[in-house]
Amino acid sequence: MASVGDTTQIADTGKLKGKLGVFGVIVMVVAAAAPLSTIGGVAPVAIIVGNGAAFPAMYVVAGIILALFVVGFNAMTPFVKEAGAFYSYITMSLGRGLGLSAAYIAMLTYICVEIAVIAVLGAVFEGQIVSVGGPDVPWWLWTGIFLLIVLFLGYRRIDLSGKLLALLVVLEIGICMVLVIAVVVQGGSSEGLSTAAFTPSAWLQGAPALGLMFGISGFLGFEATAIFRSEAKDPDRTIGRATYGALAIVGIFYAVVCWAMVSAWGDSNIVAKAEENPGALLSASFGAYVGPLSEQVVQWLLITSFFACVVAFHNVINRYLYTLSHKNLMPKALGRTHSTQNSPHIAAVVQTVVIAILLAIFAGLGYTPFDQILTVTVGVSTLGFLLLMFLTCIGVLRFFSRDSRGVSRMRTTVLPLLGAIALGVAVVTTLMNMTVLVASQGLAYTAIGVIILCVVIGPILAAMKPSLNADAAAT
Repeated sequence: MASVGDTTQIADTGKLKGKLGVFGVIVMVVAAAAPLSTIGGVAPVAIIVGNGAAFPAMYVVAGIILALFVVGFNAMTPFVKEAGAFYSYITMSLGRGLGLSAAYIAMLTYICVEIAVIAVLGAVFEGQIVSVGGPDVPWWLWTGIFLLIVLFLGYRRIDLSGKLLALLVVLEIGICMVLVIAVVVQGGSSEGLSTAAFTPSAWLQGAPALGLMFGISGFLGFEATAIFRSEAKDPDRTIGRATYGALAIVGIFYAVVCWAMVSAWGDSNIVAKAEENPGALLSASFGAYVGPLSEQVVQWLLITSFFACVVAFHNVINRYLYTLSHKNLMPKALGRTHSTQNSPHIAAVVQTVVIAILLAIFAGLGYTPFDQILTVTVGVSTLGFLLLMFLTCIGVLRFFSRDSRGVSRMRTTVLPLLGAIALGVAVVTTLMNMTVLVASQGLAYTAIGVIILCVVIGPILAAMKPSLNADAAAT
């Protein structure tokens, strides 16, 4: 296996340094996407409420839409010389006010994902431990233990997390490929291998807009390649290639494995099978085609998938805090790096404390990981993710509107415009269907309200404090 990266040890200069290559950055974002967890947890729900057996095609459509976003994103990358991801791109193109809004939306989005996933991780681990005869302790105790492990990894050099995530990602992808091969070799269900995903008329059955919304949500985190810019070797090339690579790997993986899962039960039976127990559809598919032992293996790998996702987002949030502190938008201490680990260690500790407090509040209120914590956080993160990509596409159009800077109009105007239109439709669709994502009208309106607050507060803060050093570096 190729080396994930080697981070140079330097004194505490406040600057992150590293030698992450394309593979190392891809591992970080693929782990954030949590492919096995998405297929096992989100895809069955999307099959039920979306367009049924044709849902795997929505991953392909989502990948194409996001590829339109990536074209403009990568065209602008050489001109954005800091690791601020959405914040930096939107500040450079749309101004400080919306840049600040993007920073808060991004932080909110990523923190919501980490809270949701680590809460679910604790609950799933609790159930698995009990199933093998272990002690029955509260989910939040296991969540706290995992949070401490994540802090340990986030406190240390990025290459340690990278190597661990590389192993976990390979295991996730490998076990799912076993299922794909088993289903294809055995010819699928009595109906044969699924054809719905290859039939355009089937795409429009059920609720294709909802299917597409769920499809896009599965890619959340793939754009975070830019946040590792300071730790990448040859960042202008590494970030661009890693973004395309992560998008392709995640998209193909989702589409192929989801198609195999549909094929395992048949186009006409998959919705009914998923409705029996959405969370058990993937493991049941393994049990039917690979063997009973594989069901247990998949359950444990689902746990490691959740864990990998938390580690990846923990690292992303640390680097967002680091970047924002250097822009006077967060306390200066968050911008310090460890003298030997070269990590944003203070940001790692602060982030962990904040998440621990929020989880303690949720647990104290009696919220459960699946019914309350997951629903509202998924709603916020999906809407925030789509809105940030939409704003970035608009920003790319404006950034290159007066000067193409030697980049083709296809990359700076045509494709980003198509991406903006598609993502704008996705934002509207998500708003209209927020109660489906959140499963509670009150929580749905709360999620929308929080996002609106983040959008509004940026321009207000920029107007109140014009001296803020919030301009992204440019050349």
